[in-house]
Amino acid sequence: MTTLHVWIIAGGAVLLGVAIAYGVLKNRTRTPRERAVSEAATREQYRQADRDERKAMD
Repeated sequence: MTTLHVWIIAGGAVLLGVAIAYGVLKNRTRTPRERAVSEAATREQYRQADRDERKAMD
């Protein structure tokens, strides 16, 4: 491998790491409204699963 090839591979890995870190940090923070919507949807999913489980037992 040439030195240029190694620099290109290393640069790509660093660039990918920076892009992943940016995405994680950007998506980590949610607004209070987004949190509330997510919580409500999660509760509804659990309720639906409970209803389905009760129907299966009958």
